[in-house]
Amino acid sequence: MIHDITKYEETEQLLKESEEKYKTLFNSNPDYRILLNHDMELVELNEAAIKTVGPHFDQYKEVWINGIGKIRPEDNPENLKKSVRKIINLNHSGPVTPKLIDKNGNTQWFEIYLTPIKIDEKIIGYQGTGHNLTTLKMAEKELKNSLMEKEILLREIHHRVKNNMQIISSLLNLQSSFIQDPKAIEAFHESQTRIQSMAMVHEQLYQSGDLTQISIRDYILKLVSNLFYSYGIRKDQITLVTEISDIKLNLETVLPCGLILCEVITNSLKYAFPDGEGEIRICLEFMDDTLHLTISDNGIGLTENDYLENKSLGMQLIQTLTNQLDGELELDIEQGTQYKISFKEAEYRERI
Repeated sequence: MIHDITKYEETEQLLKESEEKYKTLFNSNPDYRILLNHDMELVELNEAAIKTVGPHFDQYKEVWINGIGKIRPEDNPENLKKSVRKIINLNHSGPVTPKLIDKNGNTQWFEIYLTPIKIDEKIIGYQGTGHNLTTLKMAEKELKNSLMEKEILLREIHHRVKNNMQIISSLLNLQSSFIQDPKAIEAFHESQTRIQSMAMVHEQLYQSGDLTQISIRDYILKLVSNLFYSYGIRKDQITLVTEISDIKLNLETVLPCGLILCEVITNSLKYAFPDGEGEIRICLEFMDDTLHLTISDNGIGLTENDYLENKSLGMQLIQTLTNQLDGELELDIEQGTQYKISFKEAEYRERI
């Protein structure tokens, strides 16, 4: 009996060619290629993957399937399988990121993208394409360590600046005890409050999770509280009313803003309430990329001549600091004294 097997031979030849093409593509790929069966058990590795894990495929297969202490607890086989199932259920190729031990005992991080292999819509296995993230992970770790060291250093700098300012304030206080002139003592006291307002900025930055910005609301409340305490003002004497937006500002903005507040509140506490009773209001709101700071009191207020003739350091500082913020200053003395300052957050000046 004679059968024509030409088509069979041709089909077999095509299958061999297809298999050779597949092997060539599978093994020549510089990325890691893996094949998993339907139960997500390791079936095959390409040459790139074998170079990393070593020639002992059976041992590595055991690592993948059973762990044997080579995979982190959070990357155990069951969790890996759950990750694969989740990816498949979401119907997209997503990564699993196992952390394995290579043939030399070194830790290796991988990122593997899995794609289901289907025949007649039935999944028979999974193909994985991955690459080694070890170099990237090590660089990321070094970068994080470097950033952490710099953050610790910056915190220490802020802490030391605050301490140095407190030392200066203490020296001024000590020096004032040897002075008899009341005006000189008052000047020393005002200098102390200015130094303390700046020291508080560095203290909050030291304590904050963000070394570039601080909460202006917390800063103002603490600053005013210290001023009240410094001048011996009780809460039942002068009422403080605040409407302050809970926003964060950078160091370039907070320092001049804090000094302005220090000068204005100090003037109110010293001169606005000869009877020792009154109200101070502080309002800070953010509208249209502009900060609007309003500080007012219901005290005796200033006359127009007082304002025009006032050559005090405090008034000069208020005007100078407003200019530093590129802001606009309005003074209303019709009912008490009210300062309105509009400004934008100062841009951070690059140091390097």
